Amino acid sequence: MSNLLLFTVEGRTFASGVFWQPLSSTAKGDGKAEALRVAAQLNANVAIWHPLSPPQVGLGTLSKSASAKKVAAAAAIVSKTISMEVEQPKAFLSATRIPDGRWLYVAQREGILLADGDQLSSEDEIRARLLSDLSLGTWPLIFAPAQWGIPNSTERTFESYLPRKKGRITWHKWWELLPLNQSYNLSIILGGVLVVLLIAGGVAYKIHLDKKAAAERAQLEAEQAIVPIPTPWVDQPQAMDVVRACGEAYGKLNAFASNWDVIDSVCMDGTLTLKWNRGAHGWIEHFQAAQPTATLSPDGTSASVAIPVMSPKPAGIPEPLPKAAEHALAMLSSAQKVGFPLVLNTNGASAIPMPGVSKPATAAPNGWKEIKWTVTGTPLAAHVIIEALSSPGLRVSKISENLGSQPTTFSIEGAQYVQP
Repeated sequence: MSNLLLFTVEGRTFASGVFWQPLSSTAKGDGKAEALRVAAQLNANVAIWHPLSPPQVGLGTLSKSASAKKVAAAAAIVSKTISMEVEQPKAFLSATRIPDGRWLYVAQREGILLADGDQLSSEDEIRARLLSDLSLGTWPLIFAPAQWGIPNSTERTFESYLPRKKGRITWHKWWELLPLNQSYNLSIILGGVLVVLLIAGGVAYKIHLDKKAAAERAQLEAEQAIVPIPTPWVDQPQAMDVVRACGEAYGKLNAFASNWDVIDSVCMDGTLTLKWNRGAHGWIEHFQAAQPTATLSPDGTSASVAIPVMSPKPAGIPEPLPKAAEHALAMLSSAQKVGFPLVLNTNGASAIPMPGVSKPATAAPNGWKEIKWTVTGTPLAAHVIIEALSSPGLRVSKISENLGSQPTTFSIEGAQYVQP
């Protein structure tokens, strides 16, 4: 991860280029643990905790020689100034010139700062980025210079975002970028007693583990065990093929039943299941006539039917898998740009090649790892989500559609296979 870009305004130092990451957990301890895991992946050494809802952390890297306090410039843009103008500033774009001639760009969608939405660059690059983001959807609040000719935009200087006290620039405490060992309490993760034990016995235990690992490696190399690396994604269909198969199955099913409401559909394991609830004037007799293969509940208030889905062909080829850390961030960034809630779980299955194994060039050279992912309650259709996440090794296991909500919402579960 590259170093943060710094600039000064009236003697105060600001930083741009912060990587902003929404946190899936709302519990304070869990949120900090999650932030630390992401920081480790990025080799970040400073952080800023976004106290507004939804919870979010900003991460970056500063040189060890940097001494003065650094303030996240994006924090100023989303602070009380915008909050006073818009009751809920869920989405906005801001392009402002800073005193040294460069331009600062900040973008927020659904209340979340975009992962790559904190940028400092030339006027041409920032203008091109803003125009690109404008094409992605509706932005209720746009700040841009008048000469750019952006419709419905307002011009604003960076200095106008900053609060002042007795004429001097001030800031809110949460804007500050703090070293990770100050901004997060590691005892939340490790526990005080465990830390003491690790310090006391850690060195001896590490030596023991190193010796044990060396002996195991020597034994494996001596045996030259040829164990093929399993490649589960090869035996699974492509993600978009699953979406099409589920859609085709639903299209062939006549879901109508007078005064009975379809509430949801679930497509998984080669089966499409559709569920109904009886309306105020729904008759069991009418329903059975319309859906003779459906199963009614004992009390006659609900029903369901399951039909087979034409199974798509397996992918059949060992796709070249992306790297875990980089691709996880790319998935989160794509979800933020398109606007759907993506949660990743990196504690999935994995396989590491044994010594002496001959591996095809397209297979993961260092084995593979499974990242479980879920998208819950989005109005975006399944094919839109899969298009946004599309990459080698992406697979879908379950597609749900909540037909009883307004608007209809989709939830999807799947796996992304990556190189560790």
